[in-house]
Amino acid sequence: MSYRTHTTWERLYKAVRCLARGTDSIQKRLYYASLELAPLQAEEFPEELRDSIPFVYRPNSDGFTEESFTNMTVDVACKLAEEIVDAYDTVARDYCVPDK
Repeated sequence: MSYRTHTTWERLYKAVRCLARGTDSIQKRLYYASLELAPLQAEEFPEELRDSIPFVYRPNSDGFTEESFTNMTVDVACKLAEEIVDAYDTVARDYCVPDK
């Protein structure tokens, strides 16, 4: 694997935990999850996820702000949360398979 599996897995794990716990709105929990993912760059994800994972640093991108989460609909926030969980699942599966 060419991406840094352990770092990526750890950040996604923390993001998923932010989504799963607490009584804050989904938008607020998603904001906290995005802070966990913010240090990651696209190259730190498997190629098949690089274009779809939200909150990943991309040059020339304005990114998300706390206000953008506050103004987000519940449906959009849930969709983004699902994308984070799906990315975590993909990386966790890769992490469990030994490098060849």
